[in-house]
Order: sequence, then structure tokens, then C-alpha cells
Amino acid sequence: MSQGSTQLVAGRYQLTRMIGRGGMGSVWEGVHTSLGTRVAVKFIDGELAEAPEARQRFQNEARAAAKLQSRYVVQIHDHGVMDDGRPFIVMEYLEGEPLDSRLSRVGRLSAPETARILGQVARGLAKAHELGIVHRDLKPENIFMVRSSDGDEEIAKIVDFGIAKITDTGAGISASTRTGSVIGTPFYMSPEQVRGLKTVDHRTDVWAFGVVAYQCLTGQHAFSGESTGDLLVKICTVPTPTPSLMFQGISPAFDAWLARSLAKEPAERFSSVTEQANELAAIAGLSGPHVAPPLSAPSHAPSAPGVAATVSAYEVAGLPKRRSGALPIVLVGAVMLAIGVGGALLVVGNKGKRARREASAAAVTTEAPATAAPPATSEASPIVAPAATSTAAPPEPPAPTHPRKHRPGKVAEPPPVRPEPPPIRPEPPKPPPKTSPGKVDLGY
Repeated sequence: MSQGSTQLVAGRYQLTRMIGRGGMGSVWEGVHTSLGTRVAVKFIDGELAEAPEARQRFQNEARAAAKLQSRYVVQIHDHGVMDDGRPFIVMEYLEGEPLDSRLSRVGRLSAPETARILGQVARGLAKAHELGIVHRDLKPENIFMVRSSDGDEEIAKIVDFGIAKITDTGAGISASTRTGSVIGTPFYMSPEQVRGLKTVDHRTDVWAFGVVAYQCLTGQHAFSGESTGDLLVKICTVPTPTPSLMFQGISPAFDAWLARSLAKEPAERFSSVTEQANELAAIAGLSGPHVAPPLSAPSHAPSAPGVAATVSAYEVAGLPKRRSGALPIVLVGAVMLAIGVGGALLVVGNKGKRARREASAAAVTTEAPATAAPPATSEASPIVAPAATSTAAPPEPPAPTHPRKHRPGKVAEPPPVRPEPPPIRPEPPKPPPKTSPGKVDLGY
């Protein structure tokens, strides 16, 4: 197909320019004649267009990619054969750059950037593996970095399923692979691919995933050789490299991750690219999906040994804990005690003054005894303050009283009795006022 050809592809796509050319064919930019949308059109060129195996792989690529409905896999719009016998595939037009071009431009990527890009690649691969499709040619050239139409994000898309192995033939896709045929790009081939085994499965993509990650972080290939044969031998025999010892800034945790990704035996590798990508993200310090921790009651240390700490709904809501029924009784008792003691002191004080006046009047007619006796208290009942609480100790019994002995010939006249004022009774305590949440009124 020459540039500027007027021949339409599939009767509705007009070719405008060549985007690139590879070993099997070329890729062109096209425009839908009625919608005006841009597309990419891929052709098989030369003698390969006549080879049945190449044509079968080309058809497999179209059907495999079309079967994958994922934003991380290039979308297929149409496929068919031109009038001159050349197969073609019409796919979405990707505007951006392949990952290998970015690595050539910047050299190395940071661990978070590598984990972010390969995390998206893993989503596309996981979808393919669920459908029984093994890519078998994962490499930076087949990872295209696409800027979204809104320009607010970058998406990694997997392209080129040309040599994909289809283990599920339910969709009419050929799955034939001859034993002994070596298929893939040597730098990224797994040991089982190198040996040409028919048992190649999704774990060969796990291997290639690890090799791509190594290249992103170091800017070099995990295995290299002077020739293709030398390279393939090293893939099967040389131990996995230790990047943290060779490159500054690479975590030793990545060494263990790489060793598992590039295990010679497929059974010793990660079981899936999803597990592989998640562990890489953890090593790079990327946070996964946030799960809110379960709500739990705050822990409180007990205030005294042997006393269990409790948490009420008030404390959880930020309000003071509800007081027990004994607290109001204690408060009322404390108030009554304070009032009763004050009243008792007032009565005792008044009574003391009155007794002194009476003693002065009696001294005129009586002779004071050698030992002064306390004034009589049986004439007026003292006021006793109420008990503070029900647990107070019982009052002691009053001491026995004896009649006062007088000297012979002397008769003591009793002091004049004055009427005593009525006892002062304490006012009942007022209930504590109601307080708003967050305060406790103690009544004083």
C-alpha cells in the first residue's frame, strides 16, 4: 500500500500516512470516511502475507484482542483481507509513546512509576489469562503509554497479540503450536519458551513481566549475550541478577521479588500477575485500596487494681458518663451535714453566752464549789445535726448523771429558768439544678 493511496480499507477507512514498519508488516494511520475518527490499520507485508501460519497468527491477534474488553488492551474495530490478499486489522489509534521509547529517552524509571505502569499492564494480562490467552511477547515495545482524551491521566495499553497462545478454543481461535518452535523476543523469553515446550502457560507472561520491571528500574536487560544462542543459554542456566548490589537506590526487597518472578521452574514463580503486581506496588510504597479499619471502643485503663474499666454510650458520643443513683444521695447528705453543723454551732454559741450570764447572777447568792461543775444541760434539748449518710457510726449512749452534792447547811438556789427559743431547724436541702450535657453540678 503506497502512501496517499485512494483505496479504502474495509470500504470506509482512508489511509493517510505510515506510522511504522516492522518485520512482519506495517502500521498506517487511517480516517473513517463518514465519522472522521482516526484509526490505526496494520498489514502483513511481503511473502508473509502468503504464508498460512503468518495469516493464522494475524487472524488470532485480531480475534484475541477483540475478545479482550479492557481499557488496558488495544481495542479492535475490524479485520479482514484486502483485494490483493493482504490481511489487515483496524484498531484504535493510540497517541503517545511506547515504553521502550520512554526508557531510551529517560534511561530509568523510579520504583513508584514502574509499579504504576506495570500495575495497569497486569490488569490487562489478568483479563487475558482469565480468557485463556497467553501473550508470549510482553516487552516494552508492546506496552504503549497513552494520554487520555481529557489529558488528565496516562494509561498503559498492551498491543500486539500476534504470537499469543490461545488455550481456550471455544471462540474459534487456533491454538496450534509446534513442539520445538521458538517464538518470542529473546531478551524476554522464559526458559520454557527457549526450549520450545508446548506446556507454555500464563506463567511465561509472569517471567516477562519481571524482566520488563528489571529493565524499567535499571535501564538494562536482565540477561544478555554475545549472540542469540548465548543469550538463550544464559536464560536457562545463569542465576537471577541481584539489582540492589549493582544499582543505587534499588531496595533489597526487589531482589527477592525478582528472584521469584524469574524462577527457572514455572511452579516457583508468582501464581498470577495480579499477585506479582500487588507485591511490586508494596515494595515501591504505593498504597493499595483503603479499607477503613473496624470501629472499636477506646481502651481505658482501670482507675484502681481490680476495678474493670467501662465505656458508656455517652463517652463514645463525647458526653460525660451518666452518674449512678448513689451520687445524688451523697450530695444531698453532704449539703444537709453542712447546714446542720452550721445550725448546731449557732445554737451552742447562743447557749454559751446565756449560761455565762446566769452564772454571774447566781454567784451573788451562792458559794462556788471547789471544783466548778459544768452547767446543767437537762433543761433544754440540744439540736443534733442529721447524719450525713446511713453508714455513719451509731451515737454513743449518754453518760449517767448524778445529783449535785451540796455542803451541809447550804442550799443552792436554782437559777431562774428562762424560756428557751424554739429550736432552729435546718431548711431542707434544695435539689441540685439540672445541668446541660458536658457539666456536672456538685451543688456548691
